[in-house]
Amino acid sequence: EKTFGKNLPLATLLEAPTVAQLVTFLDREGESDLWSTLVPIQPHGSKPPLFCIHGAGGNVLMYRELVPYLGPEQPIYGIQPKGLDGHETPLNRISEMAAVYVKEMRDLQPQGPYYLAGLSAGGLIAFEMALVLQSQGQQVAMLALIDPHAPGYPKLLPVVPRLLSLLPYAAYHVAKTSPSRISKIIRAKLKRDDSKSKPAASHVATNGDLQHNEQLEELANTEVTIDNNRNLPRKLNSFKERLEYFSLWLLKFTPWAFLVPRFYLEEASSLPDSLQKIQKANVEAMLTYKPQVYQSKAILFRASEQPPGCYRDPKLGWASLVAQGLEIYDIPGYHSESLLYVEQSVRVLGKQLKVCLDKAIARERGV
Repeated sequence: EKTFGKNLPLATLLEAPTVAQLVTFLDREGESDLWSTLVPIQPHGSKPPLFCIHGAGGNVLMYRELVPYLGPEQPIYGIQPKGLDGHETPLNRISEMAAVYVKEMRDLQPQGPYYLAGLSAGGLIAFEMALVLQSQGQQVAMLALIDPHAPGYPKLLPVVPRLLSLLPYAAYHVAKTSPSRISKIIRAKLKRDDSKSKPAASHVATNGDLQHNEQLEELANTEVTIDNNRNLPRKLNSFKERLEYFSLWLLKFTPWAFLVPRFYLEEASSLPDSLQKIQKANVEAMLTYKPQVYQSKAILFRASEQPPGCYRDPKLGWASLVAQGLEIYDIPGYHSESLLYVEQSVRVLGKQLKVCLDKAIARERGV
């Protein structure tokens, strides 16, 4: 952007990986030509394409890690969010995203069967896209949900067993965290900043997940301020409230900090404005999503490490939303931080996803 005066998404590197290709890309007339929701990760191959949906961060580059395992004959397209250019307003409802993405996907492939996959929040969007496609009379041959939590999941344990569950995880991950990182987290939480506004979507109550009631939602999204007399957060007036807040604060030291929207958005505060807006819109979309029942089956790739301090559900809350059941596979690792970035996790996920794709394609071809 500094050199050429044009704002390009990271996914441009997939379309124009060489300097010569990038020059050709930049020579296109009109800024709008540079932007597309569909990103060709691997556009060539004899098989029907796999469409991989962005997560809350808006990134689709991570899906390129699957290419070596899915093989050269498997086309792969990423679907990235509106607003990455910093000009369009990001969509903040899953239903809106699904409608736009299905239209653009069908511009490329007018008729099914379709093969969909989504990691984390991308799983929610892929789920809604499958519902839209079914409502249009289209066949969804495979819906792969990569460790997304269904709306309302996970549900918190009572505060004391929650703390007992969280403390060992927090201690383990604190031991692996640099002192400067720990200091930064503590200073951020104790900083007096009454004037700072709450993040978008802070008003949304999710009725049962980590913001399991309006009071806890308020606590989780409150900017912590210090009462000089008591040296405690002013808005946490009861012992129970302090325990509730402390139990959530411990999540900052585990791989599951993203489960508290407040913490997730704090982590995004150093990103460019366009990405911050994307992430805030995606968080709001997740918190307000109320899906219908999917009248088919789905594949659930589940991270082997699930969040502490919560009631365990091996189906991650999806059982009542998938009419024909879930086919479940465990992938080693912690959610999105490892499932597509750690070699062992990517290898297991990629190989099993290829098996599922091949079976679904063979089934549709009557083989």
